[in-house]
Amino acid sequence: MDKDLMFESVQAEAESDPNIIGFILVAGRGKGFSTEHSDYDVIIVVNDGREIEYREKYSGFTDTSDVYIKVLSLAEFRDYANWGSGFEWDRYNFTHLKAQIDKAGEIQKLIEEKGKLPEEKIKEVVSGNLDAYINSFHRSMKNCRDNNAIASLLDAAESVPLLLVALFALEGRVKPYNKYLEWELKNYPLVNLVWGSEEFIGKLRAVVCMGDVEVQKEVFNKVKDIFRKKGFDDIINGWNSYYMG
Repeated sequence: MDKDLMFESVQAEAESDPNIIGFILVAGRGKGFSTEHSDYDVIIVVNDGREIEYREKYSGFTDTSDVYIKVLSLAEFRDYANWGSGFEWDRYNFTHLKAQIDKAGEIQKLIEEKGKLPEEKIKEVVSGNLDAYINSFHRSMKNCRDNNAIASLLDAAESVPLLLVALFALEGRVKPYNKYLEWELKNYPLVNLVWGSEEFIGKLRAVVCMGDVEVQKEVFNKVKDIFRKKGFDDIINGWNSYYMG
C-alpha cells in the first residue's frame, strides 16, 4: 500500500478506536518539513494498561517501515523525554507539533511542555554549554597560534554545537537536530541574535568548514555581549586571563 494511504488508514482507525487517546505525527512531517522521501513517524498514546496489546497490534510498523509507530500508554507518554529520563535528547521532536488526536484533553499540553527546555534547567544548561563553548574557542585560538591547523579546525567545529545549545537555551528552547537547524532559524529566529538567520548560518559554515579565526573572534565577541546582558558574566569572566587570540 502507498505510504500516504497507509498513514491515512492508520489515523482513521485510531480516530474510531476508544482505546487510542492520542495520535501524533512527529519528525519532519509533523513540523511541515518533509520531502518525497520522508516516512511517517507516529506516536500512538493508548489508555493505561492497553500498551502491550497495541504494541503487538502495530508491531509490523517498525523503524524501517514507511510508517513507523511507537505505542505509549498515557502514563508512559507523560514521562517520556522528561529531563533526566535519558530521552531528553528527543525533546526537539515535539517542537512545533500539533496532535492529530487528543481524546484525553492533555496530549497537546504535554507536547508543548516536552518541546521546550524546563524553566528550572535554563541557567544550568546555558552555563554549562557556554563554558564548554568558550573552552573550545580558546583551544582553537591556541592551536592556530601554534600552527596546528587541524586541531584548530576541529576545536572550532566542536565549539558550534555547544554555542547553539547555549543560545537556544537562553530562550528556553532546545537546540534543533542538525537537519532542522537552518529551517528552524529561518522560521523561528533566535530573538537575541545580532545577525539575521542567513548571515548567522554563513558564519557557522565558515567556522565549521574552514575554522576561520577572524569569524570565530567576531562570533565570540558578539555572543559574549548577549550572554553578559542575560546575567552570565561569571562564566565569561572566568576566562578573562586565558589567551583568546
